[in-house]
Amino acid sequence: IIPHRYVLPTSEKQHLERGLPGFYHKIIDDIAHGDHKSDYTTNSVAIRSGLAKPVVDRLKEMNAKVPVTVLAMYPDGTCDVELAYRFIDHWSKRRHFKYGMPGIPEIFQPKDPSKQKPRCVLRRVPTVMLNAVHYSGINMYDSQYACARDVLAGQPPNADFDPMAREAHKKTVLNNRFVIASGPMPPDASSGACQYEWSIQVRAPSEFEMYQLAAMLRRIQRMD
Repeated sequence: IIPHRYVLPTSEKQHLERGLPGFYHKIIDDIAHGDHKSDYTTNSVAIRSGLAKPVVDRLKEMNAKVPVTVLAMYPDGTCDVELAYRFIDHWSKRRHFKYGMPGIPEIFQPKDPSKQKPRCVLRRVPTVMLNAVHYSGINMYDSQYACARDVLAGQPPNADFDPMAREAHKKTVLNNRFVIASGPMPPDASSGACQYEWSIQVRAPSEFEMYQLAAMLRRIQRMD
């Protein structure tokens, strides 16, 4: 039992928008079964009508925000996401922590752990469970990826480059290890399926320089 105290919103949408701990549907079930003993839950009719809001003062389970990268989105309202390695590494050192992950997990174990880190993708995760870190940005796709499995077998992302640095535009600071996270190319991204307002073709001397250019453009978009 984890002690908490806050007024329960009238909808799950408000509960998610406020970033409150716990799972809304489980709290409602707890109240409906009469397990939640509170002065505000004595009149169930007033609670259902919204005139009285129950006070949550304990939780059986906690929800945690996990950093992920969206790889692909589907028309049925689901998406494929990749878990951040720092979360996987933190979790591996604390095996007593138990997490209930949505979606279908796919884990990639490298043959040589000294050269490549393990990666994990959650497939078919409901998009309503995602919270955007930035209000705007640029989607990154890689044409050599056809599905999420191809992303796992490809080169892992390495965010070892700061596009805000004063010397970031100079060739002397070219980082041959920087790889930006990207997902498989969606079918409707082709110009044959979707007409864009404008398009631009850029050719860079190397993939790493293209990664850095894409990172700079995305940072400018987020700051605009």
